[in-house]
Amino acid sequence: MPDLAEALARTALDFQSPTSALSTRFYPDHLAQIQAIARYKMLTIGGGVPIAQGSVVVGAIGVNGAGDQAADEAIARAALA
Repeated sequence: MPDLAEALARTALDFQSPTSALSTRFYPDHLAQIQAIARYKMLTIGGGVPIAQGSVVVGAIGVNGAGDQAADEAIARAALA
């Protein structure tokens, strides 16, 4: 599931936020509009986490395939710890 992991990482990086938080930040129709114009696959499920140095986001990690979104996000966070 590398394509999904990459999409999760790109989404977390672009929005500088865990992907699990994005569905609550936008109205569903706004997310649909963003997805329609994005030049990459965007996912708003758990598993994408930004990598920060201090207060600056410098990258992101995406995990998919652990069984559920909470486990995916937990693994991503553990990798950054």
